[in-house]
Amino acid sequence: MIIKKFLLISLFLSLFFFPEGKLLAQESQAISISPLVFDLSANPGDILKNNLRLFNPGSQPIQTKITVEDFVPKGEEGEVQILEPESETERTYSLAHWVKVEPEEIILEPRQEKFINFTIEVPKNAEPGGKYGSLIVNVSGGETAGTGAKVLQKVASLLLLSISGEVQEKLIVKEFKGPEFQEYGPINFSLRLENRGTVHLRPRGLIAITNWRNHKVADLVIPQQAVMPGAKRIINITWPKKNLFGYFTATVVGSYGKANQPFTASWTFWVWPWKISLLILIIVILLLILIIRGRKRISAALRILFKGDDEANSHG
Repeated sequence: MIIKKFLLISLFLSLFFFPEGKLLAQESQAISISPLVFDLSANPGDILKNNLRLFNPGSQPIQTKITVEDFVPKGEEGEVQILEPESETERTYSLAHWVKVEPEEIILEPRQEKFINFTIEVPKNAEPGGKYGSLIVNVSGGETAGTGAKVLQKVASLLLLSISGEVQEKLIVKEFKGPEFQEYGPINFSLRLENRGTVHLRPRGLIAITNWRNHKVADLVIPQQAVMPGAKRIINITWPKKNLFGYFTATVVGSYGKANQPFTASWTFWVWPWKISLLILIIVILLLILIIRGRKRISAALRILFKGDDEANSHG
């Protein structure tokens, strides 16, 4: 019974500290790839050629296999979901079936880099707009001692392709906000955008911050992050200044697309270090009380002093 309890406790601790079950793995396989995003443009009928860099930073050889899959945006933080070939998800923006990779499998020695060539063949009747896919690098290591299991790693490089023609570019500001009141900086803003067009867009622009006197005190650059068609995305911007006081207005002035279509939004907020202000106020009140009481005592002392002198002079 005691042995059984010991085994159960050991199993629980093993699962707690090693939740993926890699208890006997001696060295996990790792790989780095670049670039992580290809932002490409083409005309119908074009053939694009490019390459992906693979590097093995470890001390053991690794075997890789490259596949091409479609992806769709997931959530509003810029994440994507890779679609399996058998997935029934809508593939309006599918790119995978236009991409060919060579070679599909390679072995990387320790500290070795190699390049994977890929070709995108755009059909002559391709519709204008965005097409999206991903190069998936599947890494498989040797058998893990005593288990026969293989340690796997998957890394993706995204392919963003814009096909020229009559595309629809439409970006909507769904929300721009920050804190209404904050004691100190830095100040965090979030710009929530929705792409209602047919091609991915990278909005560009600034957030101009003015004080209560309408004087500009800062310009914050909006990161140029891709917003996929039919998706929403939140872009976070930070004003890093810490020591602030007063009433401020943050105004977004941006544009997007080939026609530089403008968008704007604004947000007002207060920054007031109320704890320090309250402490200063309390100190000032105490000083005033001490001064008032001190003046009364000084006046009384002076009256007594002068009264005493008057009596002494009258007796003299």
